[in-house]
Amino acid sequence: MKFLIALFAVLFLVLQYKLWFQSDSVIASIQLHREVVKEQKVNDQLSERNQKLVAKIYDLQHTKASTEALAREHIGMIKPGEQYYQFVKTEK
Repeated sequence: MKFLIALFAVLFLVLQYKLWFQSDSVIASIQLHREVVKEQKVNDQLSERNQKLVAKIYDLQHTKASTEALAREHIGMIKPGEQYYQFVKTEK
């Protein structure tokens, strides 16, 4: 009888070890869930950024005002008859 109890105790400990500490254990599942949540947050941020970029591309393709604004901002283009002023900061 003592042998049977010892056998069940060892079997119980082995199963508990597998349950808590092996690669497909409860602890590994919790860590994997945390990583999935973190990656989902990153994916949401990237998806939001992509939506903004798609909206900007659509705006640039379909409106003349946004194209003009972008050309004025980044290239310094001006319309005929306009005067361009550039303000330069001086170091003191």
